[in-house]
Amino acid sequence: LQTQLIASQPEGKIRVRNFGWEGDTVFEQWRDGGNLDKLDEKRQAGEKRMQELTGSSSWRQQRDWRQQLSEAGVTLVISQFGQMESLNGEKGLPAFVAAYEKLIGDFADEGRRVVLVSPMPFEKVDKDRWPDLSQHNADVAAYSSAIAGLAKKLGLSFINLEEVKGKDQPLTDNGWQLNDHGHQVIAERIVSAFGITPKPEAELAAVQREVVELERLWFDYWRPMNWSFLAGDRTHVPYSRDWKDQEKRLFPQEMQDFLPLLDQAEANIRAALAGRAVTPIGVHSSIPVEPPTAKPQSPEEELASFQILDGFEVNLFADEEDGVVKPIQMRWDENGRLWVACALSYPQIKPGE
Repeated sequence: LQTQLIASQPEGKIRVRNFGWEGDTVFEQWRDGGNLDKLDEKRQAGEKRMQELTGSSSWRQQRDWRQQLSEAGVTLVISQFGQMESLNGEKGLPAFVAAYEKLIGDFADEGRRVVLVSPMPFEKVDKDRWPDLSQHNADVAAYSSAIAGLAKKLGLSFINLEEVKGKDQPLTDNGWQLNDHGHQVIAERIVSAFGITPKPEAELAAVQREVVELERLWFDYWRPMNWSFLAGDRTHVPYSRDWKDQEKRLFPQEMQDFLPLLDQAEANIRAALAGRAVTPIGVHSSIPVEPPTAKPQSPEEELASFQILDGFEVNLFADEEDGVVKPIQMRWDENGRLWVACALSYPQIKPGE
């Protein structure tokens, strides 16, 4: 969908950003938001304490929808909900409509256009492999009808996907999550509803690669892996600060290094649309790599320095040849197996990595 939308305006008038998370419903989108009144008393107290400690309201991941969309410069929101909520049955419709209308109010702040897309019906699948959710399609249709009514009430555009079918092959692999073919078919349906003629998939292969790269960088920036050190309970610990100046926070500074990479990714998309060469995007961080303050020990020196408790001995169980590189956590299970979590960059990846 992103590729088709962007390709419709090769001169660069359209920027597309994906704001969706797994598990989003009209009732809950776990961004927490800047609205402390949405949190329970314990969480409210914790958030206020962190704000006092950091002197800042929070990182972008915790801002509410109005703030996030405004910051990204969004002018149009394409919103699709209802498939998962339909599993609550028709009895859940009134609560669904009320919650969706409230959410649309956030989306439409600052005069943004909002386009509502109906939920997809569930597909029939191999019952031995997946649950057959197609038995809920009557409820999906009821929710779709309610969304159409909501669009009419609020004066919004509505795109109906109920009758969309695959081209001689299924749109999903499990009945509810779109596969590559499904994404293509749905994208063509949505852009057609905007009055855009879809471009053949084969013509957009190079553009699609650059869109995927933009999406990767965008999610690393907007939905960072290192939330605790950016806005959570570790913003005030020494590791979150410059070791030379404990008043200076390092990680928010590094997140800003994503911005020129996102600009380059946008430029690469335009280059691909024009058939020009793209510029490789490398790792970029403004945090300097300091030289080591201590000489690394050899394995022999490390072993010689061990002080081993009586009755114990040191053995090599796993090393880099087993993929154990820069471990940050490990646990033994009941079968004597060692599970190791490794992170080449900690606590967050370098921008572009």
